[in-house]
Amino acid sequence: MLKFMNLCHAPLTNWGLKLVDIQDGWTMLDIGCGGGATLQRLLKRSQDAKVYGIDISEETVYFWPDLPHCLQEVRRVLKSGGKFAIMVEVVDGDSMWTNVVEGMTAYSPEELKTMLEDAGFIQTEIHRMKPSNVTIIGIKE
Repeated sequence: MLKFMNLCHAPLTNWGLKLVDIQDGWTMLDIGCGGGATLQRLLKRSQDAKVYGIDISEETVYFWPDLPHCLQEVRRVLKSGGKFAIMVEVVDGDSMWTNVVEGMTAYSPEELKTMLEDAGFIQTEIHRMKPSNVTIIGIKE
């Protein structure tokens, strides 16, 4: 399952990471790191980086309990000027996946952008690669 996740998420992740403009020496956290391939991608994009990964489930943001509170906590621990990117492939609450995977909630890009703004992120942006591949970025002031 983890190898499959790494393979399937690679195009979205590679595209989304380009939008973040990663700098050398950054400290980065992959929340919902799944199979861990994104950790390797982050290390390759920044010399002298510190990269960490945590995951509360085999899946990602679709299964977080109380997502607005989680986003507030992410903002709390980010340094001023820090960036937070959410990369999703399921953006329709009535998609095939939400109908077959128990406990999965899909949010529209606009809902995620609003949640980031409500949590205190600024300069939030929605980027679309395909109708279902989206990266939403917010910055901590």
